[in-house]
Amino acid sequence: MSGSFWKFSNGFTSLSNILTFLENHSISQDHGEALYESTYEVLLKLLDENDLLQELLSNNPMLLEFLREDDVLAMLVDLVINEGDPKKLALTDPSLPSDEKPELKNPEPSTSSEASEEVSDTATEANDSQDSIDADETDEASNDDDNDDADEESEEEKATRRATIAAEILSADVWSLTDTVMESTPNLNKLWSVLDSKSPLSINLSTYFMKIMEHLLDMKCDEMISYLIENQSTLVEKFMNHLSNSPLMDFLLKLISTDKPDNSTGIIDFLQNQDLITHLINALDITDENNEPTEDHDKLLVRQSSAADFLKALITISANSTTDNSTIGPSELTRELVSHEQMTCLCNIMLKGGYALANGVGIIIEIIRKNNSDYDILPVLYITLDSHPPTGRDPIYLGHLLKVFGSKIEDFNRLLMSESYGDDDRKLKTPFGEIEPLGFERFKICELIAELLHCSNMALLNDNKGFDVVKERDELRKKMKEYDPISFKYNEVIVLPNDKDHDEDNNSNNDIDESNHKTNKANKHDDEDEYVNDTIDSFNSKLQQDEDSIVQHHQENDDDEEEPHANANLTEEQIRANPVIGDYLKIALFDTQIITNILSMFFKFPWNNFLHNVVFDIVQQVLNGSMGIGFNKFLAIDLFHLGDITNKIIEGQKLCSDYEDSHNGLRLGFMGHLTLIAEEVVKFIQLYPANSLSELIDVKVEDDVWEDYVSNVLYDTREKYNAILGGGEEDEDEDEEDENNTFDEGLGEIIEEVKTGLVFDDATDHDLQKDRLDSDESESDDDDHFTNYMSHQLINTASTEISSNIEPSKEKSISTSDEKEQDGEGRMDPTTDDFDHEDYIDPNDDGVSYKRTSSLYDATGSFSSSSDNDDDINLEDDGGVNDSTKLTRAASKG
Repeated sequence: MSGSFWKFSNGFTSLSNILTFLENHSISQDHGEALYESTYEVLLKLLDENDLLQELLSNNPMLLEFLREDDVLAMLVDLVINEGDPKKLALTDPSLPSDEKPELKNPEPSTSSEASEEVSDTATEANDSQDSIDADETDEASNDDDNDDADEESEEEKATRRATIAAEILSADVWSLTDTVMESTPNLNKLWSVLDSKSPLSINLSTYFMKIMEHLLDMKCDEMISYLIENQSTLVEKFMNHLSNSPLMDFLLKLISTDKPDNSTGIIDFLQNQDLITHLINALDITDENNEPTEDHDKLLVRQSSAADFLKALITISANSTTDNSTIGPSELTRELVSHEQMTCLCNIMLKGGYALANGVGIIIEIIRKNNSDYDILPVLYITLDSHPPTGRDPIYLGHLLKVFGSKIEDFNRLLMSESYGDDDRKLKTPFGEIEPLGFERFKICELIAELLHCSNMALLNDNKGFDVVKERDELRKKMKEYDPISFKYNEVIVLPNDKDHDEDNNSNNDIDESNHKTNKANKHDDEDEYVNDTIDSFNSKLQQDEDSIVQHHQENDDDEEEPHANANLTEEQIRANPVIGDYLKIALFDTQIITNILSMFFKFPWNNFLHNVVFDIVQQVLNGSMGIGFNKFLAIDLFHLGDITNKIIEGQKLCSDYEDSHNGLRLGFMGHLTLIAEEVVKFIQLYPANSLSELIDVKVEDDVWEDYVSNVLYDTREKYNAILGGGEEDEDEDEEDENNTFDEGLGEIIEEVKTGLVFDDATDHDLQKDRLDSDESESDDDDHFTNYMSHQLINTASTEISSNIEPSKEKSISTSDEKEQDGEGRMDPTTDDFDHEDYIDPNDDGVSYKRTSSLYDATGSFSSSSDNDDDINLEDDGGVNDSTKLTRAASKG
């Protein structure tokens, strides 16, 4: 029964060898004969039992007691870190001095029956127990079938199996055992020591280590973080030794993700103090001082890629968006990453080219996309130091990033225009001939420029006060961290000793300080009691109050100040004299003409759609940006002037036409994006017509060649792209309906007046009817489909009734119109003889609408031929009623 899940026993048969081993080991201990060596031998025999893990998960008390012993835990850890190899094991009694420790010999492989006989002999010497002998005989009979399998297992396989089972035991989901492992600091230190070596870990050892540590982190998160902070002073160095080991780096990322704003564990501050970001940035540089690859270049490439992947993953979980519960928000790690020092180091590494450039661009793109200040919950421009003191969780500022890369645009432009890419050896053979490849570096530079342009359009980076506000908060945050690093680590409120001026302000704002968590140390305990009973609703209400105050601040600025933007309508010289961060980058783009160079590459590489999409993104940003604030206006003018975008569009169209003629109608690869760019230019010209921006633009757009392109080529292209696939018949039906438009309008008036209860001569009755309809309208807003259906019935019914009282020529006209309408709509009239009433199911019928009582409809829902109000309708005295209404009255009177 050892293979079954449920154990059945009559009390006389031993369940397995496990209990036998443990009972005899206990007996030996009682007689003082259990040595460290014998304990190790018993453990190995237990590891050879197939149902060991099953007994462990079923909380076998004797097994748990044995495994929780300090010596046994140490043996299990040694088995894991040495991967069960007996040649590497040095399992001796830790209580003995080092010179007195005897060597341990791994017991020879033995069958289960032999193991039982050895244990039986030990038990007999300790105590003549006939029960143990009986158990040995039973085990010998039940395990004879396993002897052949045991003999076939090699030493390496046995070692791997024992190490795997040892790791399973240390990571078993058993609370008592997990507690013991977590409390065994020496054994945890031994496990973490495997990361001290710079040699790569084996796959098996990495798996064992990760399985144990992830289990402890899941089950004992706080205890695990506390252990690392207190006992692993070189934690970052350990992980950097194995940066290329993806599972280990994922575990580090999982450690960081435990430090959330509302429940800080302190691990972020711990890792920052060990310079995690600096180590990762340095790992991106794999060349020597002369920019030459080192000997282990291939290994360093893997290390570089791993560092970049980890940084991007860190940025992702640190996004300023709160829509994803897996994010922890900005932290001191990402704030350090975007600092001026780190961005300078990263930029210099990227300018070396190669994979460093590609990985660096990926990091910059991730930073900008995950930390757009326009989406901050509490914009820094609309909060104060008193209302929202700075913390380590404030949104990060991208001004330093933009400043550093703006100063290096010329270097990137030089790398972009490098002639080394034009070698004939790099030509690629394609089905349409040999082409010059764009190259990964040049594409990444284009992608970088597009993303930096996005970043430069953020509101915070275009405000004159933005840099000063952020700088003031950064300085205060630094002082807080130096004054009380413990509280800062756990995101607690810190009150700095104020000078005389600030003391007066704080004395007058004690109530505000309490509501905003700015309390002094004397009242700190009271505040903690206050927040013990906080609920989610109270937290949400406080957040809503902050948002309401910001909205009120916006309204006050709109109502009271109403001043133009500080950078509005300035000349180019004025902006250059004192540019904001966003304009600083745009000025660098303008001076280096890098956008013009990228636009030229659009046509030079006609088959690279990745490049075409980036170029379209850049053009769209420039043409859709503000033309009254900042430097973007001059970028747009330059796009027409030196960029010559209109003529390049025309030349690209001509180039494609010539290519089609010579290649059997095959179009160039950029034509789709070329049309999109041309549409953006036309839209820009419509928004800013002649004499509104610059003469340089007017000269380009008023050219006859451009006007001919827009009027003919672009118009035809637009018509072709906007055409409905499979159209034709519907267009003809629409033309026929337009010819009978006059009759339809008159008939529409008839339907409208029938729907509103015909025309009441008595003003009072009309008012009552109007009130009744108004009330019905509020109750039946959801019955629009039913109303449309009944309206269609009224068209056919009213036209049929009217045709009997009008001239034959008009009757013929109406009949023709109805037939055309039915054909055009593709519907059948339920009132005709050809319609099967029993099979028809109105999709808009709610089962109640047709049953409403109305003087206008009969029981079947058709228009009634008689009315109780016939006497009230006077065809002679129309009172201003039109002819269509008279026809309706005639129809109702029959």
